Amino acid sequence: MAGVLAAAFWVFLRRFITDTTAASTVFVLIPFTAYLLAELVHASGVLAAVAAGLIVSQTSPVYGTAPARRQVFAFWGLVTFMLNGALFVLIGIEAHPAVRGLDGTGLLRALAMVLAIAAVMTATRIAFLFIAAYLIRAVDRRPQQRLLRVSDRSRIVSGLCGFRGAVSSPSRWPCRTSSTPGRPSPTATRSCS
Repeated sequence: MAGVLAAAFWVFLRRFITDTTAASTVFVLIPFTAYLLAELVHASGVLAAVAAGLIVSQTSPVYGTAPARRQVFAFWGLVTFMLNGALFVLIGIEAHPAVRGLDGTGLLRALAMVLAIAAVMTATRIAFLFIAAYLIRAVDRRPQQRLLRVSDRSRIVSGLCGFRGAVSSPSRWPCRTSSTPGRPSPTATRSCS
């Protein structure tokens, strides 16, 4: 509800804004306002920001101007790039003490687990790409849909290309919360619990 209220307020305000820079500022403030409003009432800030984003994405062509949308898309592209970079720097910082704490057999076991997880995730991704494609073929028989089809070879390549960016990173992180049963790990983080 907080996301809907924040989005409604900013969409209403955007009707009166004609300056591209001011409109871009409003675009940037929408998810943060939704998040903070939800946190204020002890609701999910992430869900509020998503709800606000969905509402704004539907109303943006009606109430926003094209130059403002272009500027905002460029801004969010830069922000996404910077956050992805920061995330992988943090992963690198965290990986060093996690690997340093392993002995010879622990390191081999960890590498085997990484390879096994990578193999399962790659196989799952390829299977999903094939299942989704054939399911769409079974459901949607329009001629336009046939023009969108890609070859099986392309699906394999897409499946092997793997993940990119911060959006899919959490699905790859095994959360090590203890090194031995009953003892907390020195590298465990609260986000894994």
